[in-house]
Amino acid sequence: MRKALAISILFFSALVAKTQTATENGERLAHKIANRMKDSLDLTPQQRNAIFQINRDIHSEKQAAIQQYGNTAETGRALQRIENKRDSLYRTVLTEEKYLLYRSKKANLVNAN
Repeated sequence: MRKALAISILFFSALVAKTQTATENGERLAHKIANRMKDSLDLTPQQRNAIFQINRDIHSEKQAAIQQYGNTAETGRALQRIENKRDSLYRTVLTEEKYLLYRSKKANLVNAN
């Protein structure tokens, strides 16, 4: 009985640690993207914070999709649907000029690879 309880506690602890790590990685990535965009697009603090929130939410949605679909072909489709929302969400935050600059920089990065 004690052994089963100990195993259950270890399993639960590992699951919580994995979730916390994914959340922390999402936070770091969201900060990195927001700070990079702040510098390259000269964002206001409000725009930077909104971009951070968008990226954090996108990461959370992706993590939920990965957990829901596991290692299946549907996972890739779900992740792509989530990723396709990014530009339209950015457009609500950025001015037209900054959005066009963002799209130009993004196109250059995609074409460079």
